[in-house]
Amino acid sequence: MNATNLLSAVLSLQREEIPGRPVNKSRGQASIEWIVNYEYNRGRVMLNIETKKLGTVAVLGLQGKIVIGQTEPLCNAIQSLNQVNSIKLDLTHVSMIDAHGLGVLLQLREQTLARGARFQLTNAGATLRDIMGLTRLDTVFQISSGVEVAAVVERAQLAA
Repeated sequence: MNATNLLSAVLSLQREEIPGRPVNKSRGQASIEWIVNYEYNRGRVMLNIETKKLGTVAVLGLQGKIVIGQTEPLCNAIQSLNQVNSIKLDLTHVSMIDAHGLGVLLQLREQTLARGARFQLTNAGATLRDIMGLTRLDTVFQISSGVEVAAVVERAQLAA
């Protein structure tokens, strides 16, 4: 997949029509920023987080978009986790991520590792895996499937 196709794939994740949004056929960076700022300024929550703590493992289920203006709740949720030795972000329901979102994931990974805990991404969709591969972030992040997360949940439930 070349860079042009990847950009098209990333942009295709955002399909929601916004009334009054100017149409930009090139769908360049200015268009993406306008969409993000428009939605953010209207107060729309674009990232929901469900945290499950299973012993010393925290699984954060993310739903929505990891984009500029919407990452503070994710940062706060991870920073508030105490007494965990592993943090797993479930990306099953993530529909979009921008460069800022990737940067935040890198920052959160570094903070988590500095605390002596593991940081792992799970259930990344095909487009997100392509982005990670093209940017070589797949060599930085531990990326696993949902089967491994299910095993952690099962072990924690058996221990309880």
